[in-house]
Amino acid sequence: MISAKRIVVAVFLLASLARAGALITAQVVRDAVADAVGSAVSGWVVDANSWLGQGVRGPQYERRSVASAEAGTPLVLLTDDGTIVFPIQLRPPAITREINLKLKSYAQQRVRIGGRLIRRGPEKAIVIQYVTSEHDPAVDAPIPAEEPSRVEVVARVVGLNSWMGQDGSGPGDSAVKLARFGEPLVLVDDSGYVLYPVTKSTPSGPASHYLLADYAEHKVRVKGTLIERGKARAILVDNVSAYEPNLAQGNPGPGE
Repeated sequence: MISAKRIVVAVFLLASLARAGALITAQVVRDAVADAVGSAVSGWVVDANSWLGQGVRGPQYERRSVASAEAGTPLVLLTDDGTIVFPIQLRPPAITREINLKLKSYAQQRVRIGGRLIRRGPEKAIVIQYVTSEHDPAVDAPIPAEEPSRVEVVARVVGLNSWMGQDGSGPGDSAVKLARFGEPLVLVDDSGYVLYPVTKSTPSGPASHYLLADYAEHKVRVKGTLIERGKARAILVDNVSAYEPNLAQGNPGPGE
């Protein structure tokens, strides 16, 4: 026969295990939430073309940014140190207008965005889980741009979302189809920097639709004006041509 004392001990042990299980479960839930939320970053919601191309930011440009967003130009987060964080989706097709819907009401405002932060080489992207308004500091020094310079660069044409979200590369026709869905095409150089193609027109859709679509997922030689603004880079494109390494390096081609 089991004594009353042993029953009390067993009940105590079971209660302790239940409490421990509850604590472990609660911790697991907290960890899962932490993993799901990931990170939070603060900055200003700007449209990529207006900021990278012309360096304009502020409430007076809200209507311009909204119009550009509706035309398919991505809204991005400009952080205090001049870094651009690209909002993305992990599932294709990633339609820029759909991603913009999460940010359009915050155009040219300071916000805090929580979600999964992704680093791809020197660039950053975020899968948005929430957006909240933040106070815009009274002292707000503009981020100076380096003197624009004429350049000739070699880079690969990739889908912005596919590159940042999945490190994706694949057949050119797939990238073209994604571009038609509204995913901007950008240039990525050998160091992993994104060179965002910009235009001088406002409001604007993504310049890549007509500048880069024929070269999707291929290396190209681009001539234009390099704009370095904070830690972000853009290029005002004059000319795009297929990259031919033998000719570019001055080496004889096959059969020569």
